[in-house]
Amino acid sequence: MTERTKILYLDDKPETVTSIVEHLSQFFDVTLLTSAKNARELLLETPFDLIILDWRLIDQEESGAEVLRLIRKENAQIKVIMVTANLNYLPDLEDLVNLGISKLFFKNEEHLLDDLTAAVSEVVESRDAIIQGLEDWLEARKAMKDTVVYVAGDKSYTAEQLLNEIKKNSEIGRTQTRVLVEHIFDSLIRERREPRK
Repeated sequence: MTERTKILYLDDKPETVTSIVEHLSQFFDVTLLTSAKNARELLLETPFDLIILDWRLIDQEESGAEVLRLIRKENAQIKVIMVTANLNYLPDLEDLVNLGISKLFFKNEEHLLDDLTAAVSEVVESRDAIIQGLEDWLEARKAMKDTVVYVAGDKSYTAEQLLNEIKKNSEIGRTQTRVLVEHIFDSLIRERREPRK
């Protein structure tokens, strides 16, 4: 059985999203945080499949847009769904697109719970093909999860740890993604030059 989708939900007014979090928790592994600083720290340590971010973080030093810009510097690949209470607080839609928002919802939408649940599934299914391929590979080879597959200096990484680094888009993760892509292309080129017998 595959792991449940891991969602980090950031909203500085948790009382306004209790019903949303309770509903999503039936289907996904949801972590609710109220602090942008704590959210960024947790993202560096823990791989999440998706972030749900409130656009207007009233009690924070940074707005949802600023938080997302900082997240994008640390993890350019993670999918983000934006939730807001009011369109008046949103910047222009071009800014949303440039920040890599996958979906946008309003808290007062009539079918928000069902629509948001469907959107999470859709966004996660459409995520990076390399990560999906590696997750599928690791799921099919559970015994490999704890096998050391990469050593950098005095630090060694199991297959699962390396996949988590790739999901977090850390420096090691970016390097290994590049190595994997180069290896795949080299294999494809070799295969074209050397037809199967």
